[in-house]
Amino acid sequence: MWAFRMGGVARYAGRNLRFYCQYPSHDPSSRHSRAARHHRAHAPRAAAAIAVCTHCPFTVTAALMRTFRYLQLDVFSNRPGAGNPLGVVVDAGALSAQQMQQIAAWLNLSETVFFLPVSAPGADYHIRIFTPRAELPFAGHPSVGAAWVARTHGLVGYRQDNRLYQQCAAGVLPVDVFDRHDVVLVRLRAPRAQCSDTGTHHAAALAQVTRAFAMSAQAPALWNNGPSWWLLELADEAAVRTAVPDLAAIACLLYTSDAADDTP
Repeated sequence: MWAFRMGGVARYAGRNLRFYCQYPSHDPSSRHSRAARHHRAHAPRAAAAIAVCTHCPFTVTAALMRTFRYLQLDVFSNRPGAGNPLGVVVDAGALSAQQMQQIAAWLNLSETVFFLPVSAPGADYHIRIFTPRAELPFAGHPSVGAAWVARTHGLVGYRQDNRLYQQCAAGVLPVDVFDRHDVVLVRLRAPRAQCSDTGTHHAAALAQVTRAFAMSAQAPALWNNGPSWWLLELADEAAVRTAVPDLAAIACLLYTSDAADDTP
């Protein structure tokens, strides 16, 4: 059973979401069902939290629920609603990978990060990054947002040199967090990109993708800097501006090559 109730956090616009509980053998929408009575009795009251109960008999009490602080950020913006949205769940060590994926899918933001206990030597904080579909080893704006949260919400101690180390699936990465004119700025180093040798394994899928474009002479290549990305060079600026991508073909290529999927 999953229950979510969220409120505004820090300077970001919050939103309240209706509690919903689903039961395998009862209809929670029925006003007089046992499930409906349980739903009304045990809806969580805490704001700015995610409440999770992994086992929910009808006699469950609020004491069995765990609460997790949730933040929703606008990264790369100085005002709400104008940046890249990011969900952040703090102290998520009790959640399984499956539960993190379910939360990320339910929130349906481009990425959601989960703070976990540090397990790598030298790291100051540890995050896992999930899209609604899959986990990413590394991503830029989630890492920027996570560093901001770590610094501004007391998850790491003060560092005179402003250098922090983020643990994620791509390794332990340096992050600089510093104040400039009363604004917290973040500078981070992405994992070094490496070109993957794909041979002719994806030739058919690539042909379906590239037929929609006016391509240059440079062959498409799969690069990895945490996630994997296909890089396609088009012939010129006009080719980019007039391109009409075949999204179904792109999705097929990304799926078969396990590359990052940012398609709508």
